[in-house]
Amino acid sequence: MMLEEADNMDQLLSGVGRGDGGDIFPGTTSNTAFRNDTAPASLSLLGNPTNVYVRSISGSTPTMTARMRAGYLAPTAASIKPNFGYTDHDGGQVVVTELLGTGFVYGAAFLLRDDEMNEHAATSVEWIGKAKLAGVLNVSSLTKGMYDVVVRNPDGQEAVLSDGFQVRRIVPVFVQAFDARTTEKGIELTWDVLSDEAVKGFKITRFERDSEIGTVLRDGALIASDSRVFLDETVRPAAEYEYVLTVVLEGGAEQASQKIEARSAACELALMQNAPNPFNPSTRIAFSLPRQTHVALAVYDAAGRTVATLVDAVRGAGVNEVFWDGKNAAGSRVASGIYFYRLKTSERVLTRKMLLLE
Repeated sequence: MMLEEADNMDQLLSGVGRGDGGDIFPGTTSNTAFRNDTAPASLSLLGNPTNVYVRSISGSTPTMTARMRAGYLAPTAASIKPNFGYTDHDGGQVVVTELLGTGFVYGAAFLLRDDEMNEHAATSVEWIGKAKLAGVLNVSSLTKGMYDVVVRNPDGQEAVLSDGFQVRRIVPVFVQAFDARTTEKGIELTWDVLSDEAVKGFKITRFERDSEIGTVLRDGALIASDSRVFLDETVRPAAEYEYVLTVVLEGGAEQASQKIEARSAACELALMQNAPNPFNPSTRIAFSLPRQTHVALAVYDAAGRTVATLVDAVRGAGVNEVFWDGKNAAGSRVASGIYFYRLKTSERVLTRKMLLLE
């Protein structure tokens, strides 16, 4: 490797001097460092980063000096498997089968780091290659929560996988089975419980997929202790959920199950029969949509004239409801008789009839 001025005139090499005023480096601006993001850069001839760094270049003297640094590029971390472990299972030992990334140097170590920057090194590390490590973590003394995964090369450079590992605690098992089944009406949950203590009731918490904020169904009211099935009818169409069943004991203690996953059924485009029918003075009209879309819902008389427009807007997927109070667009009550209501979307037009009686 040699240090050469930017105009390639080799004046530094031949001892002529610092170089002319047009040189980029160090030139008249007295640049004293170059690296991958400077001009000139320390990129390779193919334009790849080299981790070469030249700094502290001396001033205008016949003999110029510089300090140079080179080494491995910084590693990167992409994933770890498994990405969780239990403090109270197998003595807290977690066998990491693969930690994937780039630039892992022989002798690299990996560890967990908490929010307080405390580090918990793997008890053993196997270097499988520059893109893969394996080893064993001991999480028995760690608190429940998320930890950064850190890979550290022998030269001190690090790769960090933020919140890449979760430490959990095993909940004592009271729930022997907890399953979900998709139905046309919603998601049906069933379970079986074994407990030596008297059960006061159950709570079911629903989570949107990948969300830590849950909703306790039935507004938090307990499900009866002898129940073993619950139908969640409040789901959105074609949505992914996670559920947790909590056993509430008579003494006040609670035991929660592991999360289970479920996906609700997709709605079809449909226009339901109004209810009540016949009606007086108002009626409810329901329709379902497979996805969010613009809809128009209007009431017509027997001659095909528009009586009232009930909806002309974007509505969300699932079942939607509107009410018609038996009045026209001017706010006057209409006469008794047969009326038609029509739902129009970009895909189809659906029509039903209804009867208003005085």
